[in-house]
Amino acid sequence: MIAFVMNVSGQPMALYWAEGVVFLADFVEPEALPEEYIKGRIYASNVSHAPMAKYNQSIRVGNVDVPVIDVTSNEALRELARWIRENHHAGGSSSGNP
Repeated sequence: MIAFVMNVSGQPMALYWAEGVVFLADFVEPEALPEEYIKGRIYASNVSHAPMAKYNQSIRVGNVDVPVIDVTSNEALRELARWIRENHHAGGSSSGNP
């Protein structure tokens, strides 16, 4: 999935890590749901993930090192990672409500 996104967009990207999960999310812009954003809630239209027990600063995808950002200090992203870990035992794309 990561290689596909990088090839199609040609843009640099980074992955997020927390709670033993590495993930990539297409977040809905705060302007679309301002009341929810003010409450500290974030929404994603798509989330791809995989287990990653220990944090690593990067993941090798093909011949490119993709940076991984430790978002443990961000409560909303940490909660999203915890929900992913607890509800999706096999990696991949998912949908649902954390």
